[in-house]
Amino acid sequence: MNEILQARHNALARALETNIKHIFQTQQLDFSIMEQEFIKQGYREDQSSGIENILIFRLDYMGDFILTTPVIREIRANYPYAFITLVVNKAVYPMAELCPYVNEVIPIEVDYGQLVLNQDIQGMLMIASNVAAQYLWKRNYTLCICLRHQIDLIDLFLNYLSGAKKRVGHIKSISYPYEGDPTQKPNDIANYFLTQPIVHPKEIMHTCAKNLYLLKAMGLQIRQTNAELWYDAEDLYTARKLLEGFAPNHLKIIAGIGANHPARKYPIEKYLAAFKLIVKKSGSLVIIGGSQEVEDAKFLEKNLPKESVKNFVDMKLSWRITASIISQSDMYIGNDSGTIHIAAAENIPTIKISRESKDSFDDEKIKGFLSEYTLFFPWQTNSINIRPKHALGTCKNKTVYGGCAEWKPHCITQIDPKEIVDAYETFAKLIKSSGIKRTSCPTIMRSVNQVPQLYSNLINP
Repeated sequence: MNEILQARHNALARALETNIKHIFQTQQLDFSIMEQEFIKQGYREDQSSGIENILIFRLDYMGDFILTTPVIREIRANYPYAFITLVVNKAVYPMAELCPYVNEVIPIEVDYGQLVLNQDIQGMLMIASNVAAQYLWKRNYTLCICLRHQIDLIDLFLNYLSGAKKRVGHIKSISYPYEGDPTQKPNDIANYFLTQPIVHPKEIMHTCAKNLYLLKAMGLQIRQTNAELWYDAEDLYTARKLLEGFAPNHLKIIAGIGANHPARKYPIEKYLAAFKLIVKKSGSLVIIGGSQEVEDAKFLEKNLPKESVKNFVDMKLSWRITASIISQSDMYIGNDSGTIHIAAAENIPTIKISRESKDSFDDEKIKGFLSEYTLFFPWQTNSINIRPKHALGTCKNKTVYGGCAEWKPHCITQIDPKEIVDAYETFAKLIKSSGIKRTSCPTIMRSVNQVPQLYSNLINP
């Protein structure tokens, strides 16, 4: 770093330190000291020439990141000559590393969910401050885009402290009306941090569609809406070697038994009941999951025909090899997890087992923020989504994200294994009739149809 840039960096660091002390003393989120320094150091000046620098944030986990890939691609299409920086959670860096649409990927280690759950303002601010000082001030970002529809303080801090002149993101609160001019600035703390807070129409509920709408609200063009995966030939070669040995006339079924919340996990004994029947119907299982699923995977492996099961859970495969394995499968069956979105991105017919009951959310406004099913159904792939008919026990009277308030398999336990087998048979007939190839299944619910006709130009350009 040359002397001029080092001096600017030092000035920003001093101003930020002073500003943070002021915030903690007054308990008010007032960044006026920092704003004065950004102005002084030239971060608020119009850029008349040179390469435009764009910053993109996506700090949560794998499923959310996969659903962001269409937006990253479309940002590049609208800014073909910009220098684009992508900041991601370290946990998803292996999937972001090979992204062809950005110039650099910066991974940061952050327990995002825990910080938000604890409303740890000091922790959020310190993480944002360190990231800004270490990675972001070296460039004059002209535009910062935060791709998280339920924006939290850590997103706002990073967005503002990036120094970007134009800062775009979704509004934070669910209390705002959707109606009206989406360019209006709501009366919210987001208005202080963002130069363009986006209000999406209530009809747009899926998280991917919300972020695509954000780009449209910015005046950008959307050419394609499909999600993508980025892995290389070596990853694919490894996956194919691992999958060798299955009978050629059997369908390769990915069994995704993991989830990052215990209430999203379908009981392993019920999975076994379904998988026993599926294996009899010419299905071969590939079991995937995380470190918490090692024993469950061994249980399935022990109780199913050896020649019809491959257990990859305890192999600790990389995300890219896991994605490559999924890409070589014929069908995906599993819980609500990141791997289900990997399957959808590969256009694999997908059977999703959800904890959220069909009667969990009646209020459309709440549904667009708390309905796990509505926000995260498999994006633009052939999918059958299996849910309980009704919330169970005390969950009937609670309005919580995902519809189930327990920290264990609860509402999801009502799903009969036969429903999974029936869904498998529906897809298997269509796949086998086309010579064991992926097929378009127009009779099955396609996620694209979940976006209302009013916005069909967004999803079907």
